Amino acid sequence: MTIDPIKLSEQYRNELFENIIPFWMEHSPDEKYGGYFTCFDRAGRVFDTDKFSRY
Repeated sequence: MTIDPIKLSEQYRNELFENIIPFWMEHSPDEKYGGYFTCFDRAGRVFDTDKFSRY
């Protein structure tokens, strides 16, 4: 089986821009206090309101 790097690149790009980024943009921002949640389930429900960052 030969992997087509162009096709694979398109698949990854589509997944990122059509699914991953829109999901995070909808569920991650903390509208009340600012910042971003990182602990939520696949449905987008936050299960831990601690926010983690690294400098």
